[in-house]
Amino acid sequence: LILWGFFKKLVFADQLGLIADDVFGNHEDLAGIESIVGILAFTGQIYGDFSGYSDIARGLAKLMGFELMVNFRLPYFAANPAEFWRRWHISLSSWIRDYLYIPLGGSRSDRVSTYRNLMLAMVLAGLWHGAAWNFVLWGAFHGAALVVHRLYLDFRSLRPDRPTAPHPLRRLGQMAVMFLVATIGWVMFRSENVAQMISMVSSIEPS
Repeated sequence: LILWGFFKKLVFADQLGLIADDVFGNHEDLAGIESIVGILAFTGQIYGDFSGYSDIARGLAKLMGFELMVNFRLPYFAANPAEFWRRWHISLSSWIRDYLYIPLGGSRSDRVSTYRNLMLAMVLAGLWHGAAWNFVLWGAFHGAALVVHRLYLDFRSLRPDRPTAPHPLRRLGQMAVMFLVATIGWVMFRSENVAQMISMVSSIEPS
């Protein structure tokens, strides 16, 4: 685990980070494909960083006789926002659930309150990363994604005759959409300010 964690951090994340830093640092003079490469590089970098650190910590803990939780379970294979947060940085997402979402009321009240609690919890989670607008927007973006997904589930509950298990091809499509959602979120997370965020996204648009 320790060696695998260092591999993900040093060989995978740090090398992708060089690409991401170059692209985000020159966001005003980019072609669309360059922006896409930089965004995908950061998408891989942040996973390699966080999951690599987690594997190193788990391996060191095992050497001392402690068993730490698995913190990442292939999050980019998630098919919806709720599943993504059950797979991504599980210790953080569990903390958000237990100490923000549930104390706010969770899903114990009406649906509108549930949607509000999801949004508030994720905005606060964004602020936890830093007092900057990009983190607030990142949290609000993921909060909105969770609300949309919960709305979809509430709508499906009105039609219990529909099959619950999606077709494999449909799940692949859902995974692709969720990967796109997560990637858009990482643009917000990585950008140093709103202007950089807009510049990165606008450079992808066809001229």
